[in-house]
Amino acid sequence: MAVAPNGRTLYVLNWGGDTVTPIRVAIPAPHQPFTLAITPNGKTLYVTGGTNLLTPIRTSNNHPATPIVVGAAPSPFAFAVVG
Repeated sequence: MAVAPNGRTLYVLNWGGDTVTPIRVAIPAPHQPFTLAITPNGKTLYVTGGTNLLTPIRTSNNHPATPIVVGAAPSPFAFAVVG
C-alpha cells in the first residue's frame, strides 16, 4: 500500500488480479474527528468531532450531510440492531 503525498488517496495492490486499486481516503469531517460508527445497513457513517457536532456521511457518495448538534464533546457511540 501507498498513500499519495496529499493524503487523499490510498493505493492498494491486488496481487491476484494484477491491478492497483485507488481508494479515496480524505472525506470532509468535523473538526478533530474522534469517533465513527456506520449504520447496520451501511448507508450512513456518523462522525463525532472535537465540537458539539455529529456529522452524517452518505456512503453512496462519501459526501457529508448537514451536521447534527448533539452537545459538548460527544463521546464514543455505536449502533444496536433491535428485533
